[in-house]
Amino acid sequence: GINAEYMGAERGEGMRFIVRAGRRMRLPTEALVHAGHYFHRFYMKHSFFEFEKRLTAGGCLYLASKTCECRKRAKDVMAQCHRTEHNRDPPNPHDGYEASRAHDQLVDRVLDLELVLLQSIGFALRVDTPYNYLALIFRFLGEKYRIDELRIRHYARWAWRFVLCAYETVVALISTPQQIAVACAELAIRFENLRCELQHDRDETLRPTNPSDWHTELRGLDTPPQIINMLVNEISVCISMEDQDVINPPAHRDPKVMGRLRRPRQPAKLISGNGKW
Repeated sequence: GINAEYMGAERGEGMRFIVRAGRRMRLPTEALVHAGHYFHRFYMKHSFFEFEKRLTAGGCLYLASKTCECRKRAKDVMAQCHRTEHNRDPPNPHDGYEASRAHDQLVDRVLDLELVLLQSIGFALRVDTPYNYLALIFRFLGEKYRIDELRIRHYARWAWRFVLCAYETVVALISTPQQIAVACAELAIRFENLRCELQHDRDETLRPTNPSDWHTELRGLDTPPQIINMLVNEISVCISMEDQDVINPPAHRDPKVMGRLRRPRQPAKLISGNGKW
């Protein structure tokens, strides 16, 4: 059998490949989340030994581009996935019979995978994503706590990025989009406030805000504090080094900094739990 650690690593690597290849194709983040959802659903029924994860990722991107009405041609999806994986161009169909045949075979693999993918997800193409709720959350925060628009934009920017991190983990399978949205918003607030705290000595205009109990007042999207803290811990592990460098520069890297994101914020009674599933 396959252990959970191996499955988690494969799912995370597959989602990161989707993000890299999708950004090469300039797909919107909504399409990347759709592709990630299809990817996780596919491997609930199939094995990583049966279908190679990068090939599956290409099929998910192709299908997501159709669903989100930003369609890319199959050969373009194949080409960008090939460049992302091998760091070189795919065979040129104009370079002779063998190159043309190899090119067509790669395109056919994407098209064939799309059919298997559709059957595996039961033709359920529309996906309710966390992005549908983030705008409501930050509008509520701005009005309730009178946070300035620039700070709200910073929170929203980080939350948007952290949603993709959430889809690198099993969080995407066991949590609702509303829960993921609330957790990503909470993590974005912690992340931005920590950035302000660490950079306050260099820029006194950077002052952290502390709407620590906001999720208890959010009607319709309220989530138990224990769930929020566990989701935040899971998602924070997947924050990319590029994003970590914003608050923890390589020249002065402190291994304890990122751990501060995973600790409950005050008051402690609002965020509890031991951080484990």
